[in-house]
Amino acid sequence: MNHAAIEAAARARYEMHNPPGKYQTPTWESLHKVDRTAMLKEAAVMIQASRACEGQPMNPHDILKQAGELIGERGADYGGIEKNFERIALIASAATGITITPHQACMVLVATKLSRMAGSRDKADNYLDAINYLAFAHELRGDK
Repeated sequence: MNHAAIEAAARARYEMHNPPGKYQTPTWESLHKVDRTAMLKEAAVMIQASRACEGQPMNPHDILKQAGELIGERGADYGGIEKNFERIALIASAATGITITPHQACMVLVATKLSRMAGSRDKADNYLDAINYLAFAHELRGDK
């Protein structure tokens, strides 16, 4: 990873964990802060999703409802969709040297989830995340 990509990643992580204002060079400790409450909440959602898929098929309406609930929960943790995917696109662009749009970043994450599903079809969170990434891609498609 080149220096620009490291700086972009550090800046994005710092901005995500600190209130808006003048940018300050992040410290090692600030870059590695862990919000344990958010991690536990995320783990609980993933466990619930996995249990829902074990042994019994879910109704498509229930799956979409659960995907919608995840958007709200994760939005509270990570911020708005546009800002989050702009940040992802910025970091990916810096890391690859190729300009990547927020829409393209969504589609790469959809591809990631599809790849994971090929290896493990029983993990509910891959399906839920893919549904949400597709919805985000639609929102960020740029033809509005």
